[in-house]
This record gives sequence, C-alpha cells and structure tokens, in this order.
Amino acid sequence: MASRLLLSVCLSLVFLPLSAQNNLDALRYSLLDINGSARVQAMGGAFSALGGDVSSIGINPAASAVFLDSQGSFGFGLNTQNNAQSYFGDVTNSRDHHLGLIHAGGVLVAENAQIDSPWRKVSFGFNVNRQSDLTGEFITSGVSQTSIGNFFQEQAQGIPLSDLQLYSGESISSVYRYLGETQGTDAQNAFLGYQGYIIDPLIEDPTNTAYNTTAGPGGLRQDFTEYNRGEIQKYSLNLGTQYGQSLYLGINFNSHTLNFRSQTQFREFALNPNNTNQALVFENNLGVNGEGFSLQLGAIYLLPKRWRLSFTYDSPTWWNITEETAQYLQTNRLINNENVVTTVNPEILNVFDTYQLRTPGKIGAGLAYVFKQHGVLSLEYGQKNYANAALGPRSYTFYAAENKKIEQHFRNATMLKMGGEYRWNVWRLRGGLWHEQSPLKTSRNVGDYIGQSMGIGYSYGLMTIDLTYLRAERKREQVLFMEQNQISKQQINNVMMCSITLSL
Repeated sequence: MASRLLLSVCLSLVFLPLSAQNNLDALRYSLLDINGSARVQAMGGAFSALGGDVSSIGINPAASAVFLDSQGSFGFGLNTQNNAQSYFGDVTNSRDHHLGLIHAGGVLVAENAQIDSPWRKVSFGFNVNRQSDLTGEFITSGVSQTSIGNFFQEQAQGIPLSDLQLYSGESISSVYRYLGETQGTDAQNAFLGYQGYIIDPLIEDPTNTAYNTTAGPGGLRQDFTEYNRGEIQKYSLNLGTQYGQSLYLGINFNSHTLNFRSQTQFREFALNPNNTNQALVFENNLGVNGEGFSLQLGAIYLLPKRWRLSFTYDSPTWWNITEETAQYLQTNRLINNENVVTTVNPEILNVFDTYQLRTPGKIGAGLAYVFKQHGVLSLEYGQKNYANAALGPRSYTFYAAENKKIEQHFRNATMLKMGGEYRWNVWRLRGGLWHEQSPLKTSRNVGDYIGQSMGIGYSYGLMTIDLTYLRAERKREQVLFMEQNQISKQQINNVMMCSITLSL
C-alpha cells in the first residue's frame, strides 16, 4: 500500500485524466431558446427575411444591411419557469423566477460615396444574445421499490475491495483523490457507497470484486432536488452590405460563452422501520465553463410585390469546455436501536481535462410579405442535424463510443416559425408561433419545443419600446440512477420581456 499512500497526499484539487462527459452534454448545450429582442420574440423568432432589428443580426447576418440609419438596442426579461415532475405517479410542481439581460447591440451604417457603384452601403454591427437559459429548479418526490444502493452496487462491480478500504495513514480525501486519478468517477462512487455502508462485499477478501446492496425490504420514499444556474451567450461581430436595390449580404464572427452550475441532492427514506438503512443524502455539484466559436452567413433578397426571401447558414459551434465536480454522502443507520450517522465528505474538487464539443450547425430559409406601412407576415424554416454533434478529442476511446451513441440516437430536426406585426399609427401589435422537432429519434426522452408569443410596441420619435410575453414548453424524461427510476418532466417557460431601441 506504500505506493498508494505516496500518491494519495490530500489536496483540495484533483485533475482527472478520465472523462465524465457523455452524449447528454452534447444535447444540453445544443438546445437553444427563441432569442432576440422583444420585437423578434413576439413574432416567434421568424425574422430571417426581415432585418432592421439589431438583435436579428444573430438570426441573419444580412439584417444589418437593411438598416437605413444607425441604431442601438437592449432588452431584459423576467423568466418564470413552471416545472411539473412525475415520479412513480406522484406529481410535484416547482417554480423559479429570474431576471436578466437577454440582448444588447448596435449597428453603424455607412453609405457608399460612389453613386454609380452597385455596392450601395456597408454596415457594421455588434450583438449579444442569450441563446439558452440554463437556470431552473426541479423538485421530485415519490415512492420506489428500488434503492439507490443498486446504483452504488453497479458502480462497484469489478473493483477490488482493497481499493475501497481505508488503511493506516489514509483518509477519505486521499483515497477518493487516488481513485479519481487512476480509475475515474465509477470507482469514486463505489468508494462512497462502501464507506457509507450502502454496499457490502460478497466475501471479506481484498481481491473481492462483487458486491451486494445493504438496502432492506419495503418501499422507499425518494426526494430529488436539482438547482441549475447558467446560460449560453453569443457575441457577434457583424459585417453587412447592400448590392444593388434588392440584395443584402452579411457575415457574423461569433464568440460563445458557457457558464453552468448545478447542484443535485437525492434523499432516500426507508418506509420499513425495521430496516438498518433508514435514510441517506447523496449530493453532487457540477460546474461547467466553456468558450466557443462559430460563423454565420446570410442573404436577404427583395422580390417583386413586397415579398422578401432569405437564406442563412449557421456553422457548427466548436467548444472547449472544462468541468468540475464534488460529491457528498451521509447515511443514517439503525444499529441496536440507536441512530448512527456516517458522513463521507471527501472535500475534493474533481477537475477534468478540457474536452471538445462540436454542436450542430443549421441551415434556414425565410419568406416575408410587407403590407406597405401596415405590417408584415413572416415564415421561417430550418433544419438542424443533431447527429452531427461530436465530443473530442476523438482519439479517446470513450469519446468514440459516445459519438457512436449520438449518431445512433440523434436526428435531423426541422423547425418552423411564423409571426406577424400590425402597425397602427405609433403602435405595433405582434404575435408568433414556433415548433421544433425533438433532437432524438425516440422523442419520448426529449420532446418537441413548441411555443406562442404576443407583444406590443410603441414608437416615439427616435425611441421604440417593445413589450412581449412568450410561453415555451418542452417535455423530458430523466433517469435518476437506474432505468426504472425515471422522472417525467414538463417544463414551461413564461417570459415577460422589454426592449428599448434608439435610432442614432
């Protein structure tokens, strides 16, 4: 054991060569919300063929070239998230409120001094859009016949008992750290389960590699809470131009940032008062930071009789992502009619190697009709092949296996957006609808993304104020620790948003 002791000096930071990332990460960071200004969101995000809104640069880079003068805009919103979770027939509701900046940016327009040139003007833009709101709170409770002890048992199979035991001079922190460095997260989970008396070896032999759960008979009350905080932001540098009377072209150079924090807590209580294992608390903390890059190309063409046509291409986003995890376990056992509390707290932060993620690109087309000064109708269609997502470096066997799962289970999803605006003097009335297919071939796990929106705008001189309400819904299935312990989620986002636009 001397070699293990030498490697097991207790530190507060662990660098793990093994990865904890999987295809679910690729899915989480590929799903994007309807985003943009209050005006854009009020029309269901169907703005590809219109332009003339600062935030629409993030949809179609050619939008900046439509501007007749320079503008600046910003918008903020209040997100009220209603979540309903079903677990073994028990339904639990939770709600979360949070306020934040949703978009900000500006456009500068320069006319070409050469009157006879077909290149009429050039535009420069900068735009910040919140692409995905990752904040939310989920609370689940129900009665199950399957203990989380089965999870720890599964994690421990094949690991020698000698790796899970404490020897002279060792501590919980040092062994947990050593296992993370040499074997990864499965071994760390097994260690927690053994030290918390949730699993026992079949035989008391250092070479033993098979384990049983110590969970007793009877039902189990299980509570699960999940607190998420974070967002995905996109920062766009834009260049646009107008060619002739009818063609607008643009390109975006995008920088993306990812910030995500998640805390999950699982609690289990035995309904049988005679069981040795009466209760446990298992807590996991996750911190994620990432930086990404992408490109966008776009065009808007003015057809006869006030029709507009658009084409867009969004490249994949290439991410570099780092993750940190921490764990905690506490068990309550009934020993000789006395309650014995065991706390297994390694006080170790697992820091994983930076990994690569490529989220899928998108192609789209839009069609709009302008009713002179009275309003517009707009339609947008897009395709996004989630099967093109990939984890890396690809030389790692683990990532190759996860990418195979992505190819097998993810699909090419279509999206349809429609919206309209009616203008009456200084007032604007708007409405929108959208529908995006599930990214999975079996949509039971992640459902379609659907929503409705409405809004009002008021224009006064050089300033426009827009207010919007939108409702977006998606259903999900989430496995807690075993396939039979699955949560059905219905997540509904209600967003109240305000944007202010200034003409310069």
